[in-house]
Amino acid sequence: MTFFSSAALDAAPVGATPALRVSTNYMETFLPLQPVSSGTEIQTYLNTAGMLDIYSVGTTGRVYRYRRTDATLAPYEEADLGIRASQLYFFDAAGGRSDTPSIFGLNSESKLTLATFQSGGYGQRNTGPQDEVIRTFLGVRGVTGRIYINVRLSDGRLCTNYYDPLNDKWGGPVWAPVIGPDGKEAVVKEIAMAANNPVQSAIFAIGMDDEVLFAEDSFRTSHMRKLNKKASHIAAIADAENLLNILAVERDTGLLWVKKQRKRSTSGIQFDDWVQVDPGQSGRLGRLTANLRRDGLIEVFVLNEAGDLSYTRQVTNSAGKLQGWRVIFPLARAMENRIVAVGRNANGYSEAYSVTEDNQIFRFWQAPDTEQWFSEVLDLPKAEDKLVSVPTHSTEIFVVDAEGAPLYDAPVSINAAFLCTLWVNGEAYRSSLVDPVSFRTDATGKVVILQRANALAGATLLISTPVTGAGQPIVVQPNGQLQAKMAQTTKDDVLTATDSAGALLLPADTKDREQVAESIAEVTRQSMRIAQADETARAIQYKFATPHALRHSLQADFRSLGTVSWEIDFGSGVPVYRSLDSSDIAAFRAAHAPQLDAGGSFLGIDWGSVWRGIRDGVEWLINGLEKIVVTIVDGIANVLFKIAGQVFQAVIKFAQQALDFIEGVWNWLKVKLEQLFQWLAFLFDFKDFGRTAEGIKHCVGVTLDFTADAVHALRGRVEEGFEFLKAGLDGIVNNLILTLNREGDPTMGAYFEQEEPSEEEQHASDHNIFLNAFRENESKLTVKADGAAILRATTALSDPLQDLFGRMKSFSDNFQFGDGKQALDEAFGYFNNIGNEPGRAAQLLLSGLVKALEAAALFALDAAEGIVLTLFDLVEDLIRLVKLALFQEWEIPILSQLYKLFTGDRLTLTPIDVVAWIAAIPMTITSKLVLGRTPWTAEQLAVFKASFTVEMLKDRLGMSRAKALTAAEANGWTPEWRENFLTGYCVVMAFRSLLDPSSAMANATGKGLGEAGIVPIAAGFLSTLFTMPWALSPLAGAPNCQPGDPGFGVTIWICQVLCGPGRGIALHYQKWITGEAKITTGELTQTAWGVAYLIMLSVHFANQEQTTRNKLAFSRGILNLVPGQALRFLAIPALNKSTYMIPAAVLGVLSFLSCWGSLGVAIAEIHLKDQAQV
Repeated sequence: MTFFSSAALDAAPVGATPALRVSTNYMETFLPLQPVSSGTEIQTYLNTAGMLDIYSVGTTGRVYRYRRTDATLAPYEEADLGIRASQLYFFDAAGGRSDTPSIFGLNSESKLTLATFQSGGYGQRNTGPQDEVIRTFLGVRGVTGRIYINVRLSDGRLCTNYYDPLNDKWGGPVWAPVIGPDGKEAVVKEIAMAANNPVQSAIFAIGMDDEVLFAEDSFRTSHMRKLNKKASHIAAIADAENLLNILAVERDTGLLWVKKQRKRSTSGIQFDDWVQVDPGQSGRLGRLTANLRRDGLIEVFVLNEAGDLSYTRQVTNSAGKLQGWRVIFPLARAMENRIVAVGRNANGYSEAYSVTEDNQIFRFWQAPDTEQWFSEVLDLPKAEDKLVSVPTHSTEIFVVDAEGAPLYDAPVSINAAFLCTLWVNGEAYRSSLVDPVSFRTDATGKVVILQRANALAGATLLISTPVTGAGQPIVVQPNGQLQAKMAQTTKDDVLTATDSAGALLLPADTKDREQVAESIAEVTRQSMRIAQADETARAIQYKFATPHALRHSLQADFRSLGTVSWEIDFGSGVPVYRSLDSSDIAAFRAAHAPQLDAGGSFLGIDWGSVWRGIRDGVEWLINGLEKIVVTIVDGIANVLFKIAGQVFQAVIKFAQQALDFIEGVWNWLKVKLEQLFQWLAFLFDFKDFGRTAEGIKHCVGVTLDFTADAVHALRGRVEEGFEFLKAGLDGIVNNLILTLNREGDPTMGAYFEQEEPSEEEQHASDHNIFLNAFRENESKLTVKADGAAILRATTALSDPLQDLFGRMKSFSDNFQFGDGKQALDEAFGYFNNIGNEPGRAAQLLLSGLVKALEAAALFALDAAEGIVLTLFDLVEDLIRLVKLALFQEWEIPILSQLYKLFTGDRLTLTPIDVVAWIAAIPMTITSKLVLGRTPWTAEQLAVFKASFTVEMLKDRLGMSRAKALTAAEANGWTPEWRENFLTGYCVVMAFRSLLDPSSAMANATGKGLGEAGIVPIAAGFLSTLFTMPWALSPLAGAPNCQPGDPGFGVTIWICQVLCGPGRGIALHYQKWITGEAKITTGELTQTAWGVAYLIMLSVHFANQEQTTRNKLAFSRGILNLVPGQALRFLAIPALNKSTYMIPAAVLGVLSFLSCWGSLGVAIAEIHLKDQAQV
């Protein structure tokens, strides 16, 4: 038995073993986030964890710190430091920590203050000379530990002093003036220092005449000299050789220039001549900041007067020698950025932060390998009970063992290809190539990984599991479903593409609209060929580990594509795709030969900056873009950009880069990412899902109200049926084995895989946000009511219920220690030969399991008969208890907020709300996929509620009714009932595949799931409800004990309602049996009923006509009940404490995969429309 498709296993490399099942979805999700609100300034500082803290000064002058956190709901947490200051400068005091650095700042009177951390909080005091008003100041720490403070006073004078943190002393009592070029005290407009060089205290400034000034030291004896450039803004940085670089925005032109310190000089610090950073620069620049990258290159972030953030950096040639600067490109246009700060974390990744006009803080970062730029708003946990919609690349993985079975408690680590935030199982983590997220899997082996979709591209994931070799993680693209979808894009898809408001993405008046649509479709398909050069993308992918795999590489291998040449021509005012050949490429290069360098290459360009500029609609780039030419020769993918007559060259090395072509062409047409998301992504239709959930809850209510009457009608016949089953048990088991032999005596794995759901059908049940929210937060459940109603119900039934649960406890004890122990040991012994490898349970013969259970069956039937008949006697009171339990009010973090968001109701929800909404979303999606429709339109739901009633079911059962049937009730059944109920069954089994193993493992530890334990039981009730005979077949009527007759199926179903989930709910809330005894009693009584259910189902099937539909119904039932009920004894604590949880792990594997097998059979039943079921 394996979670891998047969097609995937057949296509696996020789010697490969299963490792991961990966499901991806480009989708809307909901997270409890709110953006950080900043004020007048931000600064970055490296903390002890190697991450950048962001310090912000609010509009009232209060200082806040935003720190990245792991394993929390949001990426950042906020701390009010309790101080007021501006123009912050940070340093680590002697014996201090960078998590709580000392902070210089200016108070509201423009006097210098020092805040130091002591005894759990910051204390703040005035410090330094206090006789002057300071307008601006800068600090830098020298090699001796002194802090050099340079200030610009209220009259513009530039002065200096230093602070000795070790002795808490200043160098002098006053601010000492720095001497200007004219021999007088220097008066300046702006100052700058190279804070990244601790061995110097040089200072730069802009004089009152706008001249750039420089002094080698920040001493009272320092003299400034002119550097022969008039500037409006400056920034200083020390490069990788510790040489000073001064960057200046020229006053009259707004052009960016750089002046670099000479490497050798005989008379102090000398500089080379000024060099223009980008000779082709257009537009004026403003305030700037510089940073030293991980690779030792200088990068510059600069704002213009409109608040657009632009970027450039140094570049090197093939020999690693500096070769000038990249073209200046905008990173964030039309965002009205007011201020920007830049830092570098301990792993060398650069990060830029800007504050917009509406005080939001945005983070910008560049993937170091692909050079793609990404940005996101800084998020905190949302204070209110609300969720916000977030565009997401969702990745769900199932970690499996070498047999393809889910791997429990397995160590897993995830690395992102570049620094980004990943939400793993509901909690935010920082991840990069050097920042792994490590954890252990749960009982199902499932891991949910979300990353905010800031682009069509995402961060490639590297995943290591116990079956992957050292240094051989599995590469996972987070947007496989999106890539697969775009690879099939047609002209008609583009022509009909709309956003969420219904507006065409390609307006009806677009010039040459048909040609443009065909070009966009072709560009999309060609881009996906590049993205999928190494691996064909699919919504669900199966990953294998091979013993002789080469060390992983993030770079794509394009050799499989052969020679590729195509272009996008923008010359006509619209993008036009053309296929090219080698002569076209040769002609293009010849026409632009003067621009080629000595090595035959064009001027390099920053890949991410080009696309970012197109995305932001930068006018000169949009208007100047003439062509994009793509060539792949000998596996090398080159891209040429012709912009305003100049040709630039870039190289594609990574799959995710290819998605920039698609997003970029749409951006050039002024279609933004948000609109593309609305077209391409899965968005939630609250009304569709709400109707489905309402329909499910209606079914639950009707079933509960009807069950008590049904059980009363069945009481005598059930007692008769048990005696029949006990008398013929041996023959029944032998007949079942003969049936299995006719099918080739299948292994458990083969039987579970007899009807394999398609990839699309499986994917419909993945990415279930309600199920994920429940599984991630079930331990945080709180009961809002005091449970008094349930307590009163159980107290009122004290004597008969205590007798019932006494019977259950005695039965449990006897199975463990008395007459039943040998039968239980024999059944358990059947699993001994799998050793400590739970996945090998797939290799066991199903016939062997049935025969092994025979010994337990006779004992179980005796006990089950007494328990079942007692349950029947108490049915009315038990149903009332069940209703109270299913409608008890809860709050569960995230899940409650989702419920409120989708329904507009309160935060409180009930267990039946939980399972109804967990089922509603995949049921709606599956219905659209399999049936081409939603389960119910508004009109259809009204008709269904009017026809599916207690009175209708009583009529079908042959019982007396309180009133005559309405026309809707009398003529209610349609084939759509069967389709809807089986669709509901499918999705319930999908989420039971996760709930059942989790409950098994929790019970095996002796702890259980606590209050949340009712949810797996309620899910079992829902799967039983969706197999209601009167909904699946018009032939079902009154119950009887005639195997093979439709009435016997009714008998089985009524027994299952009461003895399966009904028994479970009653036992969950009773007060007499507690602790491990409660768990053991629950699992063994579940086994007892499961064995009885198996026998009843088998004898019924043996006496039926062997139609395809009846065979499928039998298979669906067997797949559900064998691990779901008959084998639950494998989860009792006593069996697992001395066996390292192996029995529970076996049960978890069988439960997980049999649920999927039962799902597949149900889908086959949906497709079968020509036979009635009996």
